[in-house]
Amino acid sequence: MADRLIDFLGEYRDRMIPFHMPGHKRKQNDYLSVLGGAYDITELPDSDDLHAPEGILLRSMEYAQNVFGGKEFLWMTDGSTCGILAAVYAVCPRGSTVIVARNCHLSVYNALELCDLKPVFVQPAADEIHGFCSSVPPEEAEQAFARHPDACALILTSPTYEGVVSDLRSLGEISRRYGAAMVVDAAHGAHFGFHRAFPDSAAALGADIVIMSLHKTLPALTGGAAAIINNDQFSKPFHRALDIFETSSPSYPVMASCDACAHLLHDRGEALFEAYWNNLTQLRHDVRDLKTIRLLRQEDIADAFDFDPGKLLIQSDSFTGRELYEKLRSRGIEPEMAGFHHVLAMTSVLDEAKDFRALAGALRELDSLEGPQRQTPRIPMPLPKVVCSAYTASHGARRAIPIAEAEGAVCGEYVYAYPPGVPALIPGERIPAGFCDYYHASGNAQIRLRFSETGDNNRISVCEA
Repeated sequence: MADRLIDFLGEYRDRMIPFHMPGHKRKQNDYLSVLGGAYDITELPDSDDLHAPEGILLRSMEYAQNVFGGKEFLWMTDGSTCGILAAVYAVCPRGSTVIVARNCHLSVYNALELCDLKPVFVQPAADEIHGFCSSVPPEEAEQAFARHPDACALILTSPTYEGVVSDLRSLGEISRRYGAAMVVDAAHGAHFGFHRAFPDSAAALGADIVIMSLHKTLPALTGGAAAIINNDQFSKPFHRALDIFETSSPSYPVMASCDACAHLLHDRGEALFEAYWNNLTQLRHDVRDLKTIRLLRQEDIADAFDFDPGKLLIQSDSFTGRELYEKLRSRGIEPEMAGFHHVLAMTSVLDEAKDFRALAGALRELDSLEGPQRQTPRIPMPLPKVVCSAYTASHGARRAIPIAEAEGAVCGEYVYAYPPGVPALIPGERIPAGFCDYYHASGNAQIRLRFSETGDNNRISVCEA
């Protein structure tokens, strides 16, 4: 019996004639050979069933548990979004109160709406200079629980899209003291805990449920994700929730890539991460003397408890985030995204020394260019107040009005930039003074805001009553 899922798929391809799904029949013609169709199968007696694993998938997840930690480990092929929906559904009874970090991903807000939950928002520290959220202050969570001791959970994102980490140990202790679960969206932190230079994993710091995307920061195919359950109380409810939110036809190539990633980390992880850290250290050394371009450090980010060194936040005195992004692309460097005043470059253990040298060379070249010497304005980051639940707002009577006239109205739709998918407004929040300025500042910076109902056109959906 094969130890690795990818080996099993190769053996199975060679010995069985497929009179079953999928319809491509594992044939190696045209695009199917390029996309690896030979390894794409369905639930069969030998290939196991992710929703009721007893064979090779069960062994794969048990192996990964030994690599990543936690009491229970589950693969998912629908990305972290699926796991977040399932986690909130499993932990929070319908209509209950929940403490939520305001910078959570849109999937958390969708779960709040689906379960008609009553969110009490905790605002992370704001780094207004760079235009993104920092860590969640434990004292803010403590105060929220003191006001709402019946809250069933604390839900937060750590690390953030930008790599900012919160004090999960303290936050977990607070949650347990109030008898609440702590659910951590660690989609960008699957690589934590494998090297001394990186933060500890959320699973090791007391989270009850951790959701992480292997494909974001580790060598796995897109959609490859995992859930770690550290509290037996939530095991059955989480499995039930996965039956609702997860596809009944999970991708075997995606699962095989995650399984192979776990084996890679077990067999070669120490050497890979040491080389990775050396490359990151060399990059910072190579650009240390630049005059107008800098790589942000933890100490540059307001109130950051910890920081992922694999997230490269690049800021320029001469160019906006979008201008810097386009100049890097024109030199063969494809960053992850452009913010108001920075560019985010994501790295992983598979980036090679030559890749880091190419990035350093591009930054040195851009540093020598004359720019307009822009001053960094403070970006308005208004914190809206909740008037009613997202479910009530999004299912009641609504109408579209010009954004310029929306201040004070109750929002009837989600407004967010993607990436990173953190809502600026959610249904049920009162649109604050400053949102119109934020909208125009986003447009000027070529950051496109998405409107879930109106599609923008300078209009926003608001509640009638």
